[in-house]
Amino acid sequence: MSTMEKLENELSKFYSELTRLEIELNDLAKEIEDFDIEEAIGREDLKSIVDDFLDDEYPVTIAGMEYSASQVLKEIDPIAYRAIYNDYVDGLDKEDITQYQNMEEEHKHLSNEIESIQEQIDELENEIEKLQNEIEPLEEEDNDWYY
Repeated sequence: MSTMEKLENELSKFYSELTRLEIELNDLAKEIEDFDIEEAIGREDLKSIVDDFLDDEYPVTIAGMEYSASQVLKEIDPIAYRAIYNDYVDGLDKEDITQYQNMEEEHKHLSNEIESIQEQIDELENEIEKLQNEIEPLEEEDNDWYY
């Protein structure tokens, strides 16, 4: 196998890897864009957090008996409970969520990997071009010899 063929094979492998990484990056970008805090943390876990907050901050005492504020609110005014829940979830910053942070880190890593492969492709293409420029005059010389 000639040097040119080896370089072209290597270039082809880099282009395949570049395509694979770009697809992976695009898929990850879509996941990041569609990131949903309720899915990431879990609705039941979020409800538990809201319930604990309500129970700790707003104790309910009726006729000397203590009741769970979250349970009372769910029973008496489920719309208000849902509004408090929604406000809590809306107040969360997805950038504070570990799963989101990991996705962002992976996105950065893939972007750097793509940049590195693109640099290697550029180097190989320059090397191939240089080799072609060296070969061209030799081929022209050979063609002149046959005439």
